[in-house]
Amino acid sequence: MNLKEVLKKILKSPNVGNKESVYRRYDHQVQTNTVVPPGHDAALIRVKGSNKGIAASTDGNGRFCYLDPYVGGMIAVAKACRNVACTGAEPIPLTNCLNFGNPEKPEVYYQLEMCFKGMAEASLNLIRR
Repeated sequence: MNLKEVLKKILKSPNVGNKESVYRRYDHQVQTNTVVPPGHDAALIRVKGSNKGIAASTDGNGRFCYLDPYVGGMIAVAKACRNVACTGAEPIPLTNCLNFGNPEKPEVYYQLEMCFKGMAEASLNLIRR
C-alpha cells in the first residue's frame, strides 16, 4: 500500500471520520438551550434563568482499554475532564456507560474491574471535591 492509499483508509475509518451525519439527526436545539452544539469535544447547555451551564463530554478508547484497562479508564476520564474544562466549566461529576463483554468470563471481568479502578483513580486525582 502506498502513502496515498494508507491516508485514504485512515480517513474513511469511523474512528477518524466526521460524525456529523449521526448527531445532526437529533434536535439538539430543543428549547434553545444549547450553547456549544454537538461536534465539539464537549457540549454546553445553558440553565435558563441563570448564568450557569452544564458541560458534558463522553470519551473512551476501546483499544487502550483492551490493552491496559486500568490505564484506558484513566485516559478516558482525563480526556473527558480536559474537554469539559476547555468549555470553561469545572469537571465535577462522573458517570460511566461502559460496554464490555460478558463479565462472567474471567478475562472480561478483569477488564471491567480494572477499567473501573482506573476511572476511580483518575476521578480522585482530577475532579475537585
